[in-house]
Formats: sequence, structure tokens, C-alpha cells
Amino acid sequence: MAFIMLGYFRIARIEVNALKVIFVLKIKMVVHHNLLSI
Repeated sequence: MAFIMLGYFRIARIEVNALKVIFVLKIKMVVHHNLLSI
């Protein structure tokens, strides 16, 4: 049972990291687009 919980925790951590990366990339894209628009 503990191994299953550890597996879920590991997957959840990877998903959170992926979401952070996507979020940062989106912000960079928006900032870059705004700089080009000026």
C-alpha cells in the first residue's frame, strides 16, 4: 500500500513540475509578444 502511495506522489510531483515549466514558458511568450508589440 505504501509503495502505491509513493508512486502516486512521485507522479504528482512530476506533473506539478511540468505545469510550472509550461506556466513559465507561457509567461515568457506573453512578455516577448508584448515587447514586440510596443
